[in-house]
Amino acid sequence: MSGSSSRRKGNAAEVEVVHALERAGFRAMSSRAARGGYQSGEDIVTNFPLSVEVKNQTRLDLPGWWRQAQEQAGDKPPVVVHKRVGKGQAEDWWATMDFRTLIDLVRVLQWEENARAENCLISSPAGDDFYEDTPENFLEVLAEVRKELAEKRRKEADGSE
Repeated sequence: MSGSSSRRKGNAAEVEVVHALERAGFRAMSSRAARGGYQSGEDIVTNFPLSVEVKNQTRLDLPGWWRQAQEQAGDKPPVVVHKRVGKGQAEDWWATMDFRTLIDLVRVLQWEENARAENCLISSPAGDDFYEDTPENFLEVLAEVRKELAEKRRKEADGSE
């Protein structure tokens, strides 16, 4: 496939992921659209709490794609969204992330669910009374959960718990 047709294929996949994010209630645009046709950094500029790398290739190269996603992720956890043959909507495509990120995501969900179950307010590091259910707060919750887990591991290692 020529370079320009490969870029068109990649652009179409990015647009489909943008539409999927918008259908899910997030703000999103392709990096090319956001930067006037120039692609740099993550593929999708969005308030989604993960950095999205989009791939529309027949041949899998997960190690290469993952390296690229990590390099371009910035402060957000990376995820690679790759098109499945025969699946038009991005919601039906594959998403690849490292297991640590998946574990962290589940911990954040459990942490928030436990707080709701206890009918209590969650204090944020910024001093807000509670976290709203918005993607922007995900990274704050993730940081707080990671901090709590690190403290628990430290205490277990010291034998103080």
